[in-house]
Amino acid sequence: MEMYLLILILLLFNSIYLTFLYTRVKKNISKSVVEEVSNCKDEILIYPEVMTIRGKMSEYGEIKQNGIIYLTVKDIIFHNLTKKKKIIIPVKDIKKIEQAKEFMNSSRKGKNVCLLRLTDGNTVGIFVADNKLWETKIKKARKN
Repeated sequence: MEMYLLILILLLFNSIYLTFLYTRVKKNISKSVVEEVSNCKDEILIYPEVMTIRGKMSEYGEIKQNGIIYLTVKDIIFHNLTKKKKIIIPVKDIKKIEQAKEFMNSSRKGKNVCLLRLTDGNTVGIFVADNKLWETKIKKARKN
């Protein structure tokens, strides 16, 4: 009985600590993104939102991360929440945009993933709040 209680206390402490750490990291990343967006010289088509990204890119290898994403007329810019990693997908490198129920064994209940087919043959899936908005705005940016 004492062992179960000890394990329960350790799990509770661990979850509280991880929640605190995640909130702190997210807050710091959010501040840097807000600063970056306010200093951005390109027109912003979609302002930052929290999302998940999956896929593979030549420059970054396999991507499977949560973070903050936004769209300018030139690029999709993603900031990882924990690794302070920034991924930039030039809009000109997006060949096709599709919707799918699942991508790389990841899905969201009742929502599609927005698939970005890149000119180098790789695919990136973005789990955003409004796929149609992203699809429309990316197509608009590709025309510029």
